[in-house]
Amino acid sequence: MATLIQKTVGSSYLHFAGYAPVVAANTEFEIEYLFRFDNSNDYGRVVGNGSGYVSRILHWHNGSDAIRITDHSGTSYDFSPSYTHTDLVKFKFVRGADMKISLHIDDVFVEKSNVVISGEFRFEYFFRQSNAVANVHMSLGYFKVDVGGIPFLHFSPDDSDTSNTGSQPVVVELINGYDAAGQSFATDGTVWSVEPSGPVRLTRSLSLLTGFKQRKVNNISLLSGVRERKQRETTLQSGFKRRFKNDTTLQTDLLERLGRTINLRSQMRERLSNDTAIQFNLAALNTSRLSNSIELVASFRERVSRNVDINIKILERKINNVAITAGLLNRLKNDIAMISAFRNKRAVDITISVSMLQRLESGILIQFGVEGDRHPRIHLNQTTPPKVQLAYVASESEIIQITPTSPTKIQLQ
Repeated sequence: MATLIQKTVGSSYLHFAGYAPVVAANTEFEIEYLFRFDNSNDYGRVVGNGSGYVSRILHWHNGSDAIRITDHSGTSYDFSPSYTHTDLVKFKFVRGADMKISLHIDDVFVEKSNVVISGEFRFEYFFRQSNAVANVHMSLGYFKVDVGGIPFLHFSPDDSDTSNTGSQPVVVELINGYDAAGQSFATDGTVWSVEPSGPVRLTRSLSLLTGFKQRKVNNISLLSGVRERKQRETTLQSGFKRRFKNDTTLQTDLLERLGRTINLRSQMRERLSNDTAIQFNLAALNTSRLSNSIELVASFRERVSRNVDINIKILERKINNVAITAGLLNRLKNDIAMISAFRNKRAVDITISVSMLQRLESGILIQFGVEGDRHPRIHLNQTTPPKVQLAYVASESEIIQITPTSPTKIQLQ
């Protein structure tokens, strides 16, 4: 069984509740519907747009079996099938990945367009000839559109309220709620027609319709899931956009940092080159200084060697002086012995020739110096009468003096 809505009044049509569902360009779709002509040899528009001769499916019934489909850009193709116009027939248009459209009648392939029809479709009306209304009687069962394998539209007279007499009929849309409201239809309920089992084509169509009804709930659930998924994808896309913006900002910052790093590396290379030159200069300077230091050390060594030689000579001289001093000490011992003898012989007079002393015209000072704490001295001074004085330091507290008592004698004290 199939419920149909019949156009029996020339000015009647169905309007999609003020909204034009859009099938996007360059998308694959399937459009399927039940349709038949009820009278006349004219042509009638199954579905269309109010803006002109676009977004339409047009059937001829005036000696031609042609069916024309036109996208919203105006690209059209006329199919030439063979069918009985007054039979209820299932028509299906399929746009594939190549953007060409094929026609199927009662699930049998008929023809494929030889032109690309890739534009969008904007559906607004059933049964309306652009801005004019054709005086053609025709009936429409379900009309559905799947986009990319997902249900998009499903107008179902079977699910519509057929008992609303006194009001314009409304064909419900099961997926998005784009219900098609009647204009200028009869309100006595005669617009609805329930077709019993009939020809084979109708039986197959009704079987398919029953299958579609059974799939309806699943399709609605699937569509709800698709809507939720679309919302999630929209949210995810917004997140991706924000993330992309952040990534773009981050990439800009990284590029700026990379530029700074490159500049810094260039500066570091220049500094490294300068430091290398300075190190080479310092190395050369250190080498020169080391050479000078080595020469200076050599000079110091030569000077030390000379000082050692001088010290050795001084030590040799001191040894000689010590030997001289020892000799002098021996002589002093002899002199002391003599003086002791002179002291023991106080009665002995020593006669010295005065004539020899008179030759002295001036004082004669004879002094022998020896290093150390003992200094023997002999002083000869001219006096009137001449005196001869002999002094010898025997110790710190003892001085032995010899003073002449007469011009011809020297007394030992």
